[in-house]
Amino acid sequence: MATTRGYCRTGCGGNTKLAEAAGIQGFPKTSEEADKAEQALADDLAKLSLEEQEKVLFDVHGIAQTSDDDPEPAVVDKALEDLQNELDKLPDRTYYDLARASNPSYAEGRSLRLMFLRCFKFDPQPAAQMMECHFKAKHSTFEGLPNLDEIMGRDVRLSDLTPEDLAVLQNGHYQIFPERDAAGRSIWAMNLNLTLPPGTLPINVVSPTRAGESLVPRILVPATTFRTGV
Repeated sequence: MATTRGYCRTGCGGNTKLAEAAGIQGFPKTSEEADKAEQALADDLAKLSLEEQEKVLFDVHGIAQTSDDDPEPAVVDKALEDLQNELDKLPDRTYYDLARASNPSYAEGRSLRLMFLRCFKFDPQPAAQMMECHFKAKHSTFEGLPNLDEIMGRDVRLSDLTPEDLAVLQNGHYQIFPERDAAGRSIWAMNLNLTLPPGTLPINVVSPTRAGESLVPRILVPATTFRTGV
């Protein structure tokens, strides 16, 4: 199970580190690897405090633990100001700068920055780090496409996808449920055993990721998604 908040915290390698701790590559492929992954996860959870363990349980069972409201406007404005300061202090912000060069109004826009701040409960330091991480992942995912520079400066569109990427979407690799769970979270299902009908284009290794990126703007509505997760 993954959540938006979980992605924000582990999207730069958290899942990879967990796999490494289990001594496996990627998703478990055998019962033995599944047992190792389960033990690694249990060991990781055991390091959490009782309060943190309770929060994980609430997350899994869809029990809302967050407010739907942003802080007071003055607090939000201060967090946005602090976020800019943290971005300025980043030792390496190569990919954020690429996005800003492509479209300053997007990279510096209030709505985009609030997404990252909400994800980290308005803590500007991890929000700034994740902004760079996000644009780095976006660049890696769409590298090689002729309109990469443009994509860096806006949300991904279906028109950005290659025929292979579209085939992944059309075959139902991702499913967004029409209803939300008890905590108000969007439900996004992914078929890990993707196969395409005979005669269709072969799947590029990044096609599922590109296809998923095109859906992100559609599931991150309303803004509370960044607090409740997916």
